[in-house]
Amino acid sequence: MAVRTSAAKCILQMMQSAPFLYTTELESLTSLCFRALDGADYDGRIAIAKLLGIAVSYTQRPPTPGGGKGKGIMITSSSSSSKNSSAKPVSLEECLSILMTGFLRGATSFLKGEIIKGSSGVNREVRVGVTHAYVSFIEQWALPLEKNLEQFTNHVLELVANPKPLPAT
Repeated sequence: MAVRTSAAKCILQMMQSAPFLYTTELESLTSLCFRALDGADYDGRIAIAKLLGIAVSYTQRPPTPGGGKGKGIMITSSSSSSKNSSAKPVSLEECLSILMTGFLRGATSFLKGEIIKGSSGVNREVRVGVTHAYVSFIEQWALPLEKNLEQFTNHVLELVANPKPLPAT
């Protein structure tokens, strides 16, 4: 578990200067995070969830190159990392859909659309980790959340109304 925790922390630090992690490689990164959450202990789950939440928040508000350490996301109106990226910007709806997919299906392959792990249900650790990722996303993205509160609230209500997360009786 220490390896997963350290890897998540390392990738989180790399994101400041590697915008491809939250642009072109977002699906791969999120898929790996969902897989890493399966069977993770508390420390690993928190580190992976933070990585996942911040990666998703960076798609909406990229960090400033050379931003301050430990001060959260520092944003300017024109980020050079977003100018250099030729990738299509990710909408808020797509970001929330990625998190919802992890909560409902667990470790999935976005490219193939199939469940990597053969189980029919989603592991509890994955759901808890994705829930922590939602919290991390909201912490990083608080001000724009006020402007998009209706869309985010609708997303949460849709997630809660979905019968998939309910345990089998």
